[in-house]
Amino acid sequence: AGLRLRVYGVWKEEGAGDPRLGLACCSPMTKVFRSGDGFAGEVAREVRLSVARNEAESAQIVVVSLAEEDIAGCTAQVEDLVGPGGARIGAQNLHLRVVGYVKTAEPKYATAVVGEWPDPLLPNGVFTLPTRQLQPLWLTVRVPEDAAPGDYRGTLALTAGQDNLQLGVRLHVYP
Repeated sequence: AGLRLRVYGVWKEEGAGDPRLGLACCSPMTKVFRSGDGFAGEVAREVRLSVARNEAESAQIVVVSLAEEDIAGCTAQVEDLVGPGGARIGAQNLHLRVVGYVKTAEPKYATAVVGEWPDPLLPNGVFTLPTRQLQPLWLTVRVPEDAAPGDYRGTLALTAGQDNLQLGVRLHVYP
């Protein structure tokens, strides 16, 4: 409930009515469960990454449903990142994937979670956002070795039914 309240507060726009969804960000080291239990990521309108040239960095963008029904036909895409002097990190270096879930059974030892376990990284494509659930997307940026150091910016666009959200992508490249 706390996560959904934070999402509502950040993604509510004046005069646009109640949002049906919002976005949050978290480390790629975090397991994001559909229910949102234990989610400690940041609800924001921008995801920030830092990486040196010739390396890669990932982040999870978490789509959070506030709707009372499934939202089918969701798609996400990320545009080129533009940096110092118009330098670009193009689409061939930006990889967006949908986090899939594997159904687990109760093992013979104690475990915190049984059921849907976030694990496979599926190709980016159309997905359904289940009612009041979370769906992580995995963004990996591979920085070319000749990229100009400095700050780059771009946008991740999410279309979900009649909803269109944009999340800023900020990347700092170290020499």
